[in-house]
Amino acid sequence: KRKPRTCFSVGQMLVLENTFQQTKYVSITDRGKLAGSLGLTDSQIKVWFQNRRSKWRKTM
Repeated sequence: KRKPRTCFSVGQMLVLENTFQQTKYVSITDRGKLAGSLGLTDSQIKVWFQNRRSKWRKTM
């Protein structure tokens, strides 16, 4: 059974977008720190960055 879709808060989105502007690829250690500070899991951060890079490529 699939996990329900994650709803990111406005604050989480701001932090993720700011991080994405600085670096398109987040390291494992930075991913762990982000996950801890935002109250999300490593895999949620990983997937968010994958999806955001995909969106970024489409706009280029």
